[in-house]
Amino acid sequence: MTQRDRQPLAPAFVTGLLLLLGLAAAPLSRHFPLWIGAFFYAMLGLRLLLQLRGLGPPGRLVLGLLAAAGLLLVFAQYQRVFGRDPGSALLLVMVGLKLLELHRRREVYIAVFLGLFLVVVQSLFDQDLLVNLYLLLISLALVTLLVEAHRAKPRLRPGPALRQLGLLLLPALPLAVVL
Repeated sequence: MTQRDRQPLAPAFVTGLLLLLGLAAAPLSRHFPLWIGAFFYAMLGLRLLLQLRGLGPPGRLVLGLLAAAGLLLVFAQYQRVFGRDPGSALLLVMVGLKLLELHRRREVYIAVFLGLFLVVVQSLFDQDLLVNLYLLLISLALVTLLVEAHRAKPRLRPGPALRQLGLLLLPALPLAVVL
C-alpha cells in the first residue's frame, strides 16, 4: 500500500461517492422489505452526518454492534443468510456499514467495487431495459470516480476522468458491438 492510499479524502469526494452508492442501491432496495433499505440509507445518512460534523468513523464496538444488528435483522426476516434474497439483503446491509468506515483512499476503492457489485446483483432480480440503462450510467459514474481516485490529487471534475475512461473503454467497443 502506498502513502497516497493512506491519505484522508476530501469531503466533496466522499459526498459524491455516497451519492452514487445511494443511487446504485435504490433499484435493489425495492426488492427487499422496507427496513433493509432503511438500514442502508440510515448508515449512509449517518456517514454524511459524521462528515458534516467533521467526525471520524465510529469505533469498532459501535461498528460491531451495528453489524450484529444487521445480521440479526436479515436472519429474522429470512431465517437464513444464504440464498439470493437473504444474501443480497445482507450485502446491502453490509455495504451500508462499510460506508461508515470511509476514511482513506483505499476504502474508496473497496466502496466503488462494492457499488459495482450492487449493480451486478440487481440483475439477479430484474432485467428491465430502463433499469439496466440507469445502472449503466451509475456504473460509468462509479468507474469515473475510481479513475479520479487514482490521481495524485483527486478532484470532482468529471471531464478529465471521463476522457480517460473513454480511452480505456475504446478497445472494448468492437467486442461490445459483436456481442
